[in-house]
Amino acid sequence: MFRPQLLQSCVDHLGLGALATRGDLTRFVVGATSDSRQVAPGFLFVAIPGSQVDGTDFVPAAIDAGAIAVAAVRPIPLPDGIAFIQVDSPYAAAARIAEWSHDFPARSLKIYGITGTNGKTTCAFLLRDILQHAGQRPGMIGTVHYELGNRTLPADRTTPTAFDFQAMLAEMVGAGLESVVLEISSHALDQRRIGSVPLHGALFTNLSGDHLDYHLTMERYLEAKTLLFTEYLAPGAPAVLNCDDPDGARMAAHLLTRDPPVRLRTYGCTPGANACMRDCRTSLTGTTLSFALPDGDLSLSTPAMGLFNAYNVAGVVALADALGIPWDAIKAATAAFEGAPGRLEPITGTNGLKVFVDY
Repeated sequence: MFRPQLLQSCVDHLGLGALATRGDLTRFVVGATSDSRQVAPGFLFVAIPGSQVDGTDFVPAAIDAGAIAVAAVRPIPLPDGIAFIQVDSPYAAAARIAEWSHDFPARSLKIYGITGTNGKTTCAFLLRDILQHAGQRPGMIGTVHYELGNRTLPADRTTPTAFDFQAMLAEMVGAGLESVVLEISSHALDQRRIGSVPLHGALFTNLSGDHLDYHLTMERYLEAKTLLFTEYLAPGAPAVLNCDDPDGARMAAHLLTRDPPVRLRTYGCTPGANACMRDCRTSLTGTTLSFALPDGDLSLSTPAMGLFNAYNVAGVVALADALGIPWDAIKAATAAFEGAPGRLEPITGTNGLKVFVDY
């Protein structure tokens, strides 16, 4: 539930992201949104320019619905009595306003982020299972659905919009959850959609040609993925990267040069990886593999099949190990893990015929 707050406190949270203000900042705001249809009396309306329409076109409707303040990237004429906040980046500002308006729910949660072109969803489901086997109550936000504690919603996108995202985190806090597995898309990273959420661990799976209609070049696509580790990782939290992927190796080399240093963990078959895969065998009945980890060797089996799933398992195992999750929980969850819905999902007929559903 939103706690009414002074508009000035919103400006303070935006910091340098607020370029200018006008009007009465001592008024109390009772809610905030970037959707004019959700505005109620006493709200702050955030006008975001989209690819097809500009949010400033809906300012009159927001004011008619009771908005007492507007945030936008450029000065706009407003009636007397309506406060205005000019922001430098509308998406980033919306994310910060969203977390402010929901009383910073991420501060009560441990959030683990997963990004990459392929494998995010499978990794998210496996990490959720491992956390459950370790005795936690995790929520999950990703491509298939949103698990909020007391209910599960179908997903309309991998990473929700800023206000929906913070509302979901607040609902998880209210449901007594303690951790969240979060799939983070490159669009969400580029738009800084998750605000100032500090991640307690992050995983990069791989990079291949995708979303170039948005990013235009592979270099910009990689830069967006890198933001997960350079802008959102909490101090001391593990950054886990696939060093067999060329872009993962580049990202790892870059992170090693940062000050303060990033707690880097790598995985793959490359000698010297912190979670070095070896003796991987996969068949229609599943996969067995072993790892050389910093504290010893770990052998696992899983019903999930295919070399790509071996890499998904390796990434999650490397992250779980770096988080200090007991190996018994990792082994038990992996042994029971059959994959994510629609990701090479096996269906066996009564005649023994296997059919695979792959998204």
